[in-house]
Amino acid sequence: MTQAEDHRTADKRRLDEMIEIYECAVQSVRQLIARIDAGDEEVPKKLGAQISTLFDLYVRIRKGQDDFNEKFGKADADITDIARIRDEIGRKLDRIRERS
Repeated sequence: MTQAEDHRTADKRRLDEMIEIYECAVQSVRQLIARIDAGDEEVPKKLGAQISTLFDLYVRIRKGQDDFNEKFGKADADITDIARIRDEIGRKLDRIRERS
């Protein structure tokens, strides 16, 4: 394996790890939203912190994704549809805001 291939593999591994962490954070937010739906009044405070963390992760993933695509080409990047996830979270947050 060439040094360039080693770097590509390492960069892809880091990006995949960031996406995995992001997806875990999304799942946590979904669980908190389910608790709100069930009437748990303590969750909105926790949700704010989760949303902040989720946004930070999203920004880092987008930067990593852009860097990876610039370095290795977009065709090689196997990236989760982050925009779809972000839109889904946005819609759920809108529903939460409407209830508050």
